[in-house]
Amino acid sequence: MAEIKALEHSTLIVPYEVLNRTFRTAQKVVDREVSHVTATNDKVRKITSKNNVPVSEACHELDELIKKLFVLKNKSNDALDQEKSKLTQIQNRVKYLKDQSDSKKAIVWKHHRLNRMLVDYFLRNGYYDSAMTLSKTEDIPHLVDIEHFQVAKQVEASLKQKNPTICLQWCHSNKSKLKKLQSTLELNVRIQEFVELVKSGMRKDALVYARKYFSGKGPDSLAVPEIQKTVMALLAFRPDTEIKRYKDLFDSARWNLLVEQFRKENLALYQLSAQSTLEIVLQSGLASMKTPHCFHKDEQKRDCPVCNRLFNKLAKPLPFAHSSHSRLLCHHTGEQMNEHNPPMMLPNGHVYSESAIVRLSSMSDDEMIVCPRTKSLFSNDEVKKIYIM
Repeated sequence: MAEIKALEHSTLIVPYEVLNRTFRTAQKVVDREVSHVTATNDKVRKITSKNNVPVSEACHELDELIKKLFVLKNKSNDALDQEKSKLTQIQNRVKYLKDQSDSKKAIVWKHHRLNRMLVDYFLRNGYYDSAMTLSKTEDIPHLVDIEHFQVAKQVEASLKQKNPTICLQWCHSNKSKLKKLQSTLELNVRIQEFVELVKSGMRKDALVYARKYFSGKGPDSLAVPEIQKTVMALLAFRPDTEIKRYKDLFDSARWNLLVEQFRKENLALYQLSAQSTLEIVLQSGLASMKTPHCFHKDEQKRDCPVCNRLFNKLAKPLPFAHSSHSRLLCHHTGEQMNEHNPPMMLPNGHVYSESAIVRLSSMSDDEMIVCPRTKSLFSNDEVKKIYIM
């Protein structure tokens, strides 16, 4: 159960957050339509309270009331269908997670988990086409959150094209949640829009834009005094300025920073960790096997995952494995050296397991032992058994 809680958090939290948002949106829509029906109903009451009301006028108001009621009914049904769809998705995923305890389905379940981890990693890092291809090939679209990241794909694509419109729409639709997260994404996007106006030489338009969004007045204004000073000072500089503070603001690489910030904010919006499950699992496994020997070329082992060139780089910032009991591993065979396979020392000081010495001896016709590290030749009589206290 602990493993499920640790690794399958995103499997349920994303559809739950989507359901929560769907419910809140539906509530706003229904409340708005109910207010329309109530207003129209009040008109009908006023008309019916009068004497000698024209039939055409009364029929018109009644028709309007009926129309409003039909709109309310249709939108309520649509909202209900959406909520049922999200609930069904959550129920299916809960049922899928329960299959983990079924020994008959365990192998297939673990295979699906690995593929889900890969899809999640691809989606988080912007490899959307690869994620979709893998999910379709393995028939797991219902177990991964492709739809959620499809919106992210559109936002990222627009930011890379230096178009902030879709990103600002996303910020507006998630305004209350982003406010709770104390997000600065919208502010940074607004600053970038201002910078682009200045870079294009449209300084008057930039000034109007600044008054609208950086003055602290009005519903759309984002008032941050320190930012105001820095941003407004851009009007006095050319895009090719060498002053670092303003040179950084004029730098086109800021669009890539916005993409990175959006990815983080998007994950935080759904209570997802900054690292993918695949990275967490890999790092946990590597940390449990990491030793100082893994970072010395002469002491690396072929069958050790941490010694692998690709994993070695990933393992570098991780802590070393904690072991209450030390184990001696043979450099040549990788086997553990113990009372059944004792350590043997060659005259040159290098130590190998007994099984390794036997193997090395059998590789030579004259039963001479070639040291794998120094290529020196030794006879069996020169090998000494060593004891560790």
